[in-house]
Amino acid sequence: MPRNVAAGITLPKAPPRDQMPLTIEQAFTLIDAPASHRLGALVAVGLDTGARPGELFGLQWPDIDLDAGKIKFRRSLEERKGQLRLKELKTRSSRRTLPIMQTTIEALRLHRETAIAEGRDVKSGQLFTASRGGLLRVSNFGRIQFRPWTVAAGVPAIRVCDLRHTMATLLLQAGVNVKVVSERLGHTNITTTLQNYVHVMAGMQEAATATMAKLMNDSRTAHAARTAGQREEP
Repeated sequence: MPRNVAAGITLPKAPPRDQMPLTIEQAFTLIDAPASHRLGALVAVGLDTGARPGELFGLQWPDIDLDAGKIKFRRSLEERKGQLRLKELKTRSSRRTLPIMQTTIEALRLHRETAIAEGRDVKSGQLFTASRGGLLRVSNFGRIQFRPWTVAAGVPAIRVCDLRHTMATLLLQAGVNVKVVSERLGHTNITTTLQNYVHVMAGMQEAATATMAKLMNDSRTAHAARTAGQREEP
């Protein structure tokens, strides 16, 4: 055929896949499973920051400040037609600096020692690299390393992106302000967060109702006690 007759066709968007967040118990079990692996720190960073997979694989050592306990997200790794390339994050909300937990800092310090032993560039090189150096392909990592770690930890067979969903779900369930969670995720606006995690927010409405009922009951009890005290005065 002289030309591709399907070239001008607009393909339908694939339906979004269901999120598979872990429970808090499953989360710290998964962190422990690959602790001694050369890429084990990636799980800790992913669960802590909620970064997108491309953002995790795009991290470089200058983005990490272990003394201050902060990580900067400035670029992302993308794959096009089998080729890997780094690109700068475009939106202001995506270009963010996040504080990290002490346990994540310790995991990154151990990761740095391993990288030095391998002869990697820990001054300006990639934070997470393939075993032979160079950029780490997300699909290969998910299939070769990440999936076996979930099996070893005895948790559901989640995807790398579900580390992000786990962080957001756990924080929202703990009552963290949705605006804070949205900023941590790097969403352009809070509406995106609300749309993606509406199922979590719906469950929180029951907790909000229970809290309001407790406040009202406590206030009613205190008011009754004050009223009774005033009546007993001579």
